[in-house]
Amino acid sequence: MHQKILFACLSVALCGCGTNPEETSAGYEITQANSQRSLVAARDTFFKISTADSTDLSWGAGKCRLQQGGHYQLARAASQYGAHYIVELTRPVPGCEFRKGYVYGGHLRSIWASGDTRRVVSRSHHRRHVNTRGDATSRCVLNYVNAGYSTSSARFACREGSGETARDNLLRSTCVRNYVDAGYSESARFSCRRGSSSEALSTSECVQNYIDAGVSPESARFSCR
Repeated sequence: MHQKILFACLSVALCGCGTNPEETSAGYEITQANSQRSLVAARDTFFKISTADSTDLSWGAGKCRLQQGGHYQLARAASQYGAHYIVELTRPVPGCEFRKGYVYGGHLRSIWASGDTRRVVSRSHHRRHVNTRGDATSRCVLNYVNAGYSTSSARFACREGSGETARDNLLRSTCVRNYVDAGYSESARFSCRRGSSSEALSTSECVQNYIDAGVSPESARFSCR
């Protein structure tokens, strides 16, 4: 009888039955034996089924958490898709219903791509600072391009008109870049159209401050509304 109880306890411990996907995925980290064929998270982030905002995806079926400093082994070299990387893990993150998905590049320390390990240089140290090189319009375009937008889309977004000055466009482009760095790639542009350009930028900086303090992206955005 005691042996049966012990076996049952071990089974539950090994399979993680009855645990919350959000909790188990946060503790998942592979060994560094094959670190050259892995991605390394620079901060807590999400492994997503699509490039949609993490707030719009459900746990398990749509997103799972990757732990800061975690090494996650890849089945093949990742490919870049805008501001994200398309990756396929050798085994699923506990609680995840998928192995192939998207990870935001700005939240990675390094990733195996194109047959080699690429070091991902985070743009986080540029946030909260308006680019000071060149005129306002060119700086606006650069912000959008660095946020993953095409050059043509960036130039269109930075045109003056409808009461928006070049300075307004520059502030909104910085706002967009802040939200993209926070993982809100899909709704960044929409969020930065609300209110004045200075108000939009201030809210995006608020979100970044909460995330830097260890608050989840969902809670950060809720706190800054």
